[in-house]
Amino acid sequence: MPTDPTEVFFDLFEPLPQHGPGSEASTLKALSYLKDIPKQPRILDLGCGAGLRTVLLAKATGGTVIGMDLKSSLVERLEAAARKAGLADHVTALEGSMKELSFPEESFDVIWSEGAIYNIGFEKGLKYWRQFVKPGGYVVVSEVCYVTEDIPEELESFWDEEYPEIEQASILSALATGAGYEMIAEFNLPASDWKDNFYDPLIQRLEELAVKYRGDSVAEEVINRTRREIDIFTRYHGVHVYRFFIMRR
Repeated sequence: MPTDPTEVFFDLFEPLPQHGPGSEASTLKALSYLKDIPKQPRILDLGCGAGLRTVLLAKATGGTVIGMDLKSSLVERLEAAARKAGLADHVTALEGSMKELSFPEESFDVIWSEGAIYNIGFEKGLKYWRQFVKPGGYVVVSEVCYVTEDIPEELESFWDEEYPEIEQASILSALATGAGYEMIAEFNLPASDWKDNFYDPLIQRLEELAVKYRGDSVAEEVINRTRREIDIFTRYHGVHVYRFFIMRR
């Protein structure tokens, strides 16, 4: 019996050090635009994965950070990472959904989400999360988007299948303004944030699973779709990018 594709997907991605494009340098660059947050800010990191950035935010700010993810195994990895970094008192790991937050209004100085807002939708997420940020507080996200007007047909077809909500960066900026934010800064993640930190480890994992699931048609489809994504990135980076958006309520 073929393997469930969801099982293969998690087997592929869960062991990776991070689950989307990004780097310590890009996180710190985004953080540098938050000029007037408290000395010990209260931060919510949504879709935190294994918590690399959650721990970094706690270390860089001296504040308290809640990292939230749907997968209990990733929450456990965050807890372990915080202990290893000596930041267990500054980091709380929670299992939960970014779509259903139970915090009081205006609980946080900063809401952070790298490469995960697609799970709720860019505009919907910004509108929903706004109530949980203090007046003058920040929402910081990274999201895939187009940054040129001329979109090759192959690339457009790929995103129509994988993520039809992808937009031009200028449209995302306008949506943020319409959701009640001041846009403080935007910048594109460098290609190395995709290749070195995400796709290189993913390629190695793909080779491992190609052996593990050889002959399993469902698993091979997941593997081949992921290989296609990497190929698309390699050939069209600069047309589509991951981009940080730093916004203030």
